[in-house]
Amino acid sequence: MQGTVHNFRVFIRLRRILSIFGVLLYPVVLWGLRPSYTGSSPIILTILGSLPHLLAGFLLPLSALKPELILQHPKAYHQVFVFICAGVIGWLTLEEFVPIFSPTGVFDPFDVAFGVIGCGIAFWMYVRIFRPLATVTKSNF
Repeated sequence: MQGTVHNFRVFIRLRRILSIFGVLLYPVVLWGLRPSYTGSSPIILTILGSLPHLLAGFLLPLSALKPELILQHPKAYHQVFVFICAGVIGWLTLEEFVPIFSPTGVFDPFDVAFGVIGCGIAFWMYVRIFRPLATVTKSNF
């Protein structure tokens, strides 16, 4: 039982550290790095302009990770997490067509691509790190 509590703590701490890092990085990119590189190369401007979408695509699915549910219903939660990632991708794509949060009303395919990449990274972390951690937790019962 002690290993279970330890793995749950590791799971929650890792998710918390990633979330705090992403939340702190978002304003740094938006208000610090973007304005300072306005006259820079188009590649750097594209990356800095789309980085908030990468962070949103990464952080939103990770916020839905629940170790208890992964432990109790691993197959069902896997399907739910796929649905969450698809929903985040759909929402970020819709936000490009109908801007809600962005200051400009211009469609940018790089924003959509970076959002998909962010969700892909979150899904990869779920499959490679979080789900095995919950599975190891389950075997400790």
